[in-house]
Amino acid sequence: MTNPGGTQGRVSDVAAFGNCAYLGAFRDPVCERGGVHVMDTSDLANPVEVPEAFTPTSTGSYVGEGVQVIEIGDRDVLIHNNETCPGVRPADGTVGGINLWDVTDPTAPENLPMHVGDTDGGSNANTVHSMFAWNDERAGRTYVVLVDNEETTDLDIMDITDPTNPVMVNDTLDLVELFGVDQDSPANLTSIFAHDMTVVKTGSKYV
Repeated sequence: MTNPGGTQGRVSDVAAFGNCAYLGAFRDPVCERGGVHVMDTSDLANPVEVPEAFTPTSTGSYVGEGVQVIEIGDRDVLIHNNETCPGVRPADGTVGGINLWDVTDPTAPENLPMHVGDTDGGSNANTVHSMFAWNDERAGRTYVVLVDNEETTDLDIMDITDPTNPVMVNDTLDLVELFGVDQDSPANLTSIFAHDMTVVKTGSKYV
């Protein structure tokens, strides 16, 4: 892959969609050129990078465990999380949240909103470790759930039915209050935080 410092430690997550694989660029070994690389996998024995399809993060950000492509209406939309490079403070308005890209033509991604998430009324979204999007067929809506790095017992849900205008619909899902996971022992299991999640349709419910 075309990345500073070589490729060791750089792939944080992989999403497959159509004839492409989308590879998140993690912070190691150097926190430069964060974003998502696109590999043409038409020939599975010889995957080839498509350099012009690279979708960059803002300066000082990288992609963790949150890369997904989902169909929303007539668009194919790439979504990825934003975490902040150690010791770096990106410019205001370019911190945290998730970025959305129209990859209907995977060789020519179009930037949709960037850094959308839980801002708590400020100019910057909280950084996000992971996310998962799904289409709710019953409601005809598309949602994405975010793991909030800064409110560690909290999950945020956004409506991205219009991917050009994501809307926060719930930022109060507190894991301790809802599930009572707080405990005093054993010592190595007393931390409380969300890390990753998926949403699946079980019967008529999305869980």
